[in-house]
Amino acid sequence: FLRRGAEIDFIETEELDVTDQLPVGTYILKTEEFRGFYLEQVDDFKVTERIYGEAPELADMIYNGFVDRSASTGALLHGYKGTGKTSLVRLIAERAGKDGKPVIIVNEPFTGTAFNSVIDKLPDSVVILDEFEKVYKRGEQEKLLTIFDGTATTKCLFLLTANNYLSIDEHLINRPGRLLYSIEFTGLSEAVIDE
Repeated sequence: FLRRGAEIDFIETEELDVTDQLPVGTYILKTEEFRGFYLEQVDDFKVTERIYGEAPELADMIYNGFVDRSASTGALLHGYKGTGKTSLVRLIAERAGKDGKPVIIVNEPFTGTAFNSVIDKLPDSVVILDEFEKVYKRGEQEKLLTIFDGTATTKCLFLLTANNYLSIDEHLINRPGRLLYSIEFTGLSEAVIDE
């Protein structure tokens, strides 16, 4: 990795003396025509609001499941807006940062060999695909199956959020080898309202 201010590039190390460690932090994956893929560092996720309900337990379950497995792990968090999906992602991302793992945000519909190669170069990381079904239309989702299958040499925790479950490709649903967790957010529970 090559750092230029707040941006980090993926580079081949044959002719350069560079670090092989991605510094802990939160990054957005970007690309430019002549530069290729690179990472731009942004502010880390901080949970500042009070978290209600079972979100801390779900965060522990998902994160510990990722840590305990030898391959990549995926979690699909789907359901109504405002029911806690993003809060859960923030909890997990914050914990990953404290645990020394980088957090990568993918908010463009990247696919293909070059993108797969970037994912393969990441260290143990959390990769966030927020509003997955809006960023990746149905036909594009199938192109990501290989990275979710755990065929890469890297180990990532893929966190996908979606409002519309029906817009998720059928090859991602009920496939624990690709997405181990599928958690539906149907509304606020009675316990959350009481809290």
